[in-house]
Amino acid sequence: MDDLVPLYPVYALLFADTGLDATAIASLFVLWSLVSLVAEVPSGALADRIPRRHLLLTAALVRATGFALWVTLPGYPAFAVGFALWGAASALRSGTLEALVYDELRALGAAERYPVVRARTGVAELLADLTATLAAVPLLALGGYPLVGAVSVATCLLQVAVTLTLPPGHPTGGHEGYLPVLRAGLREAAHHRPVRRLVALTAALAGLHAIDEFVPLLARGAGASDLAVPLLVATLTLAAAAGSWLAGRMPRGVGTAMAAAALLVAVAVLADPLAGIAVLAVWYGCVQLARVMVDVRLQDSIVGDARATVTSVAGVGSELAAIVLFAGYGLALDGTPMTVLLLAGVTVPTLPLAAVAARQLRAPRQRHPQPVGEPGSG
Repeated sequence: MDDLVPLYPVYALLFADTGLDATAIASLFVLWSLVSLVAEVPSGALADRIPRRHLLLTAALVRATGFALWVTLPGYPAFAVGFALWGAASALRSGTLEALVYDELRALGAAERYPVVRARTGVAELLADLTATLAAVPLLALGGYPLVGAVSVATCLLQVAVTLTLPPGHPTGGHEGYLPVLRAGLREAAHHRPVRRLVALTAALAGLHAIDEFVPLLARGAGASDLAVPLLVATLTLAAAAGSWLAGRMPRGVGTAMAAAALLVAVAVLADPLAGIAVLAVWYGCVQLARVMVDVRLQDSIVGDARATVTSVAGVGSELAAIVLFAGYGLALDGTPMTVLLLAGVTVPTLPLAAVAARQLRAPRQRHPQPVGEPGSG
């Protein structure tokens, strides 16, 4: 339910309609990523020490507070505080849910089911995102941004109720202190070669997807109406859902699909800017396919008990990549041709990453024995 938020496809428009220019909007995105960056690894280590459900509950409440600020006190200060809260919530959630699910499955002797569960979870999240995106159109027409914001806060509170039904997710690492767990996770991410490579690839792929924050502004700049913007965003969500669904069914050809989609975007945007935005969904879905499959490989490759910490290291890399993209788009969005934006932000970085992903995914999945002891749910 983390994605069942109708503010998502229109908050960039809210910022613009409040009077913020592209640079100011980009600075909010950078702040969001910086807060996530600072909190990412410490919160991951915390998730390897206390019941993970507690962190997921806290994240939902913190995010609801931020959205409430946006629509009750619209302006740069409230937007900044809201993004800081959202960044903290993202850090609390990042790696926590994946670690909870993987360790629960491993404790039950069913770790091989993780790719299927991860793919289905990704589809469910993206369908929730699609529902929220489509709901944004009538909500915006009926009550403007205040109604969209109120419904978004309500869905965050509903997420709290759903999270209470999850198992506690007690960490599997026994009673080690916070700092030993943190050091163990950082050590594995830095020195275990398969993990290090997959952490870097995970971060880079997530950085590519950071473009979705600018799609509403890009679509408006290409000539789309405000009511059409959520529908264009919905095509990205549908494509990402398809990518997640295919993750358990497409063992080969991921790199080729990514490269072909990146070239398709280049051809389309050279023909017409709006066409480039329209086919962006194909590329977005291919990147999502790669992200899910690389995450599966990463979880399989982790051999220690600091799973959430290692996953959070990938989150740090993701935020760094996102900051670079946010800064670049913020500086270039006003006055830069759409052709240049999409070629530089999509086609050029995707081609080498497609080759790296293809190479990493050709390696056989690593299998680690079931841990001795009680299930992670405690």
